[in-house]
Amino acid sequence: MKSLQSKALLHQVDIQTDINLTDPYIEGEANQLKQVLINILKNAVESMPDGGKVHVLAENIRGVRLP
Repeated sequence: MKSLQSKALLHQVDIQTDINLTDPYIEGEANQLKQVLINILKNAVESMPDGGKVHVLAENIRGVRLP
């Protein structure tokens, strides 16, 4: 993750997070899920050669609970 932050700084991309989960649950293999999120952020940073912002938002959706 540290190299992703360095890459973001190099590209002048600000990564902002807004995580508001009261009962987070994701089913899957932890390392694969982590790699997916890293790839998404890496692609976002690389797609903005002139800098910019990436906003990551995770929140509960009222009344929705997956089985």
